[in-house]
Amino acid sequence: PNNGPHAAYYLKNSKSTVHLKGWTYHTAIYEAEDAVFEGAAAVVDDYCKCTTGTGWVDYAYATPPPYIRWTINVPVAGSYNIYFRYALSSGNAHNKHDRPLKIKVNGDIVVESMSFPATGRWNNWIHTPPLTVALDAGHNTIRASVVESSGPNIDHLRVESAEIPVNTGYAFRNAPHFVSTIRDQWPYGIGEDTVRDAQYETEAVLDHYFYHDNTAPFLCVRFIQRFGISNPSPRYVAECAGAFRTGTYIAGPHTFGTGTYGDLNATFASIALDRESSSEVLDVDPASGSLREPLMKVVGLMRSMEFSIGEDNNNGSGSSSSISSASPVLWEME
Repeated sequence: PNNGPHAAYYLKNSKSTVHLKGWTYHTAIYEAEDAVFEGAAAVVDDYCKCTTGTGWVDYAYATPPPYIRWTINVPVAGSYNIYFRYALSSGNAHNKHDRPLKIKVNGDIVVESMSFPATGRWNNWIHTPPLTVALDAGHNTIRASVVESSGPNIDHLRVESAEIPVNTGYAFRNAPHFVSTIRDQWPYGIGEDTVRDAQYETEAVLDHYFYHDNTAPFLCVRFIQRFGISNPSPRYVAECAGAFRTGTYIAGPHTFGTGTYGDLNATFASIALDRESSSEVLDVDPASGSLREPLMKVVGLMRSMEFSIGEDNNNGSGSSSSISSASPVLWEME
């Protein structure tokens, strides 16, 4: 597609809302073992399977100071956030609590001494806080070199856009999501996709449906129909929907519900105690009352006669059991 100035786009539907946010740059991962490094050694992750690539880079105690240099590519010039995924055991006489690194971008020092505090264990990998840097369009180099005696183990460099999109005045709401676009590289839950994020996503979707403006009237129409009125008035539905939303229904001196959204005690009280469900005037109204499906009329008659299915007809074939509600089989011939 043409993403340049004055680009033309054709929308298929009759009415569309578009949010033009300019350039976007998805998160990219650059593995340390694929970078250029000196005075350091790549280690194959063959025991914990806790890295996102094939392993990590271990800084050595060497002179001149060891370094790792990544070459990255971005579509446009601008501000980007970079993160380092690293691990560092807790300190002792040999392992200090912090092993800072000097960060250079395109040869310029952006941080003289960036802190890399201990993560507790060598197999406990975390990301550093975001470091905002200016990158040129195309290729850029990011170099992390040892400041003191050695550095932490480095898994990868993560790069993502830090630009604030320009608002054009046209927008639509993106669906809420918590699951990251970075996929797990190993089947051990190490990465950005986690069970916790999936649970957050599921809860967000359920809350969206449960608290939707249409939920209360949709449920109330069906609740009222099950209570014997097939065509409730808009006022009746609104009364029930109000009780569902507020969690409270007042009938004379009595108050029903706990005041919590979706309280069914208040909802069903508003249905059973409403004047439309108990008025004798409506008994003579031909438009009031309940219509039952033809099958339910037959079932009601059979129940009144205490009908029971015998052993010779327990599969429901030819009868009015639940088999009558099954989907038809296209290739079945009578």
